[in-house]
Amino acid sequence: MKPVGVLTFIQTMNYGAELQGFALKRTIEHLGYPSEMVSYVNGAVAKREAVRLPGVADLAHPRRLVKMLINYQSNKKRFEGCRSFSNTHNAFGVVIDSLKGIYDIYDAVVVGSDQVWNPKLTDGDATYFLPQVGAKSLKKIAYAASCGEAFDVLEHEGSYREMIEGFDAVGIRESYAADKLRKMLDCEIESVLDPTLLVDSAEWSTIEKSPDAPDDFERFVFVYLVAEHEKALEYACRVAAERNLKVLAIDSMGLPKKGVTYVNDASPENFLWYVHHADCVVTSSFHGTCFSVLYGKEFWYSLPEGSDRSKSRIVDLLDRLGARGGEVHLDGSAIAPISVDSSSLQMQREASLHFLENALAALKEEK
Repeated sequence: MKPVGVLTFIQTMNYGAELQGFALKRTIEHLGYPSEMVSYVNGAVAKREAVRLPGVADLAHPRRLVKMLINYQSNKKRFEGCRSFSNTHNAFGVVIDSLKGIYDIYDAVVVGSDQVWNPKLTDGDATYFLPQVGAKSLKKIAYAASCGEAFDVLEHEGSYREMIEGFDAVGIRESYAADKLRKMLDCEIESVLDPTLLVDSAEWSTIEKSPDAPDDFERFVFVYLVAEHEKALEYACRVAAERNLKVLAIDSMGLPKKGVTYVNDASPENFLWYVHHADCVVTSSFHGTCFSVLYGKEFWYSLPEGSDRSKSRIVDLLDRLGARGGEVHLDGSAIAPISVDSSSLQMQREASLHFLENALAALKEEK
């Protein structure tokens, strides 16, 4: 049997992107199918993820300029850490630069997770929708694909709808997006968990790696911010003071804050270690939330100012798991931290695995 291709964003310095790709590939293998990452790079995503020094255009934005200069070396090391993680833990197929190349190599492809169906993010790259090329048929499965908030594009561009309807099975990551797409498309849509949540904490623990000087971080609050939200960092410092903890943060969005130890150069393996060994977590990240849930952490989350809670990936996930509270508000207040019941996660995990297993089963039938 040929390997099942996993088509997602690669060559990033985003922990969520790297870890969800690994998790999806690993889960497919656990279900009994050989798998490899499709070595296809989207130009728009690669440009956004590139580590660079400030350019002329950045001079007009002093705050951004300072942050770029401060974080250049740590971002460079983080990018290298992500490359090392991928090379160590993921098997890649031959480099592909066209949709035809995917059809030439694979008989089955699983597209997902991440915002692979957000044309605004990929600059309209239809590759992630796997339109038909030539006469060869391709088994097409979407697992935890996300379109972000690009519903307007999918709704008004008929070609995207037709391509999605051509999939053999469609699993969408956000339940609110699944509801929206059911009304737009003539195909079955299921809501499934992010792939990171399909791999249990024991397995994640086998690949985590402690930082160079773990003794310096005996007890700490771990902060992971992907949207600038200074109140979240202030709240973490308040929790740390109350509990006599240190504050460790991955936050390249804001300027450095006194009393905070920054670990912005962490590799994906280090990131897992920080979440696992933290006393508690404060995050504005969806995948920061996922791993806090996986490791059974006490945690708080923050949303960007002015964000629509009804379209928040974090809120959507926590609602599905029956969790309440834990949001850091703009005034710096928060209620009791979140702690998710593991039985809720297990129930959702089993349903998502059932979807993926059924979607892949046809490969054995066609063998």
